[in-house]
Amino acid sequence: MASINTNVSALKALTILNKNDAFLQETQERISTGLKVRSSKDNASTYAIAQGLRSDIKTYNVVSDTLALAQSSLGTGVAAVETIDGLMSEIKAKIVQAQGENVDRNAIQADIDQLVAQIENQVQAAEFNGLNLLNGSGKPFNVMIGFKTVDGERVPDSLNFDTHDIRTTTTRGNGIASNTFAAGATDPVITLDQAYTGEVTPTDGSKVKPGDLKSITFTLQDTVAPASHEVTIDVSAEDDLTAVATKLQTEIRALTPTANFATVTVAADSANGTTLTFGDSTDKITFEGADVELSGGDLMPLAAIDVTTTPGAVAALGEIDGLADIVSDTNAVLGSQQRRLDLQDNFISGLLDSLETGLSALVDADLTKEAVNLNQAQAKQQLGYQALGIANEQTRSVLSLFQ
Repeated sequence: MASINTNVSALKALTILNKNDAFLQETQERISTGLKVRSSKDNASTYAIAQGLRSDIKTYNVVSDTLALAQSSLGTGVAAVETIDGLMSEIKAKIVQAQGENVDRNAIQADIDQLVAQIENQVQAAEFNGLNLLNGSGKPFNVMIGFKTVDGERVPDSLNFDTHDIRTTTTRGNGIASNTFAAGATDPVITLDQAYTGEVTPTDGSKVKPGDLKSITFTLQDTVAPASHEVTIDVSAEDDLTAVATKLQTEIRALTPTANFATVTVAADSANGTTLTFGDSTDKITFEGADVELSGGDLMPLAAIDVTTTPGAVAALGEIDGLADIVSDTNAVLGSQQRRLDLQDNFISGLLDSLETGLSALVDADLTKEAVNLNQAQAKQQLGYQALGIANEQTRSVLSLFQ
């Protein structure tokens, strides 16, 4: 039946054309984005899985970056320790050379001092991104290496690495020193045993050895009044003995407002002992004795090596192997830690490859297939336009019956 109110053929052609245009648009979007699942409307379950994989990939990329930083820090430490290991061999050779009687031991000692200074320089320079694994300044640090499941929950997994201290310098000490405090005639009699901690650097060229004085402990007590007092002063590593004396004098004046100390002197010695003696004659308060404990880097004894004498050269030969073992052990620990991180980095790299491959299989479009679909959709589009044109011609053909 021919009708001018409803063109059934045109409606069918238009419906097919619209469907084909929608398919053509989707195909073009897949080609332009490279994705077959672009949002949840394309495939809700696949999109949810893909989003989880994308989150994992981002997280493990951060883990990979963290591992890279840790590897660089360890690599810096290993490079420094390997250099130090070589310097230790040179020092040992110098010590062996000093065992002879017809050698210039002073010249050998000068060479050793330079090598020890270079070791300290290497230790202090072995820093990456603010972290030094060799100078004792850093706390044990954690490196995130991935995730693990604990009681059904996913939690970060970390490796814990200890730092090392192979400095050749002294860090601190404690003990009792000899001092004399002079007061005016009106000052009360004070016995002193006041505590402070700080580093004292010898300026006379003498070597600092374990047992030498590095800090002093005091106690302050008023022998006139029954009350006792405790005084604390802060001393930095840069303070000399004069600065310590000034600080101590200020604190004592604060305790005894009527005091009029003319001078306060602090004379530190390096004697060892466990006795403490007080005196209060002639308006002077004195105490003496030493009970010293010294601490510092593991290679601190290097700074005390003295081969200028036969006993010193013999003693140095007995010490150097133990010190060299410390460096070798540090190198071995850092090397094993570096290897551990390398293995973990390889694992994370492989895991990322697997995650990205899985994500690609879920959401990536097959562009070869999409090219075929595009050609088919374009051909169908052209045919649809022709079919619609033929259907519209049928209406115009009805008019010819009334001519």
